[in-house]
Amino acid sequence: FFFIIWIPLYYSEVGGFPLEKVALICLALPVGMSFGPVVAGWISDKFFKAKKYLVIVVFLSISAISTLTLGFVPVAKVTWNGILLFLVGFFVYGLQGPIYALSADFVGRDQIGTAAGIMNSASYIIGALQGITIGTALTLSKGNWRLAFTLVAIIQLIGTGTAWKIKR
Repeated sequence: FFFIIWIPLYYSEVGGFPLEKVALICLALPVGMSFGPVVAGWISDKFFKAKKYLVIVVFLSISAISTLTLGFVPVAKVTWNGILLFLVGFFVYGLQGPIYALSADFVGRDQIGTAAGIMNSASYIIGALQGITIGTALTLSKGNWRLAFTLVAIIQLIGTGTAWKIKR
């Protein structure tokens, strides 16, 4: 949710870009998001023999690197920002397929819908909390966006460690 909610504000505040330019730069994010899940699912099945946790670990690691890099690349380097937004979208949202498929590994066939619903509900609760957390961090740090990007990258790395422990 960080990228959907905060990235347009980031480019508007830090870059001073007009809304039209913000929209064009941010377009790279959903384009990456549209390809990520398809590729992640295919990679999981083809190369990782359906070991979804490995795809999650790889994708979260790359998304953490991309997120941190995005926070330190000057906003004036629009092409690099677009590339990094594409990568973030690709790798963060590429996780959707393997993560939801992983939920099926933990429950019986008759509970897959409930498990997916619980995971989806939890993601929206966390999404709401990130708004408060990032907003507070930005307010207390007087608009230190690098701190915000760093916090998100740390959370992604925590997710990487969690996925590694699952081993499914």
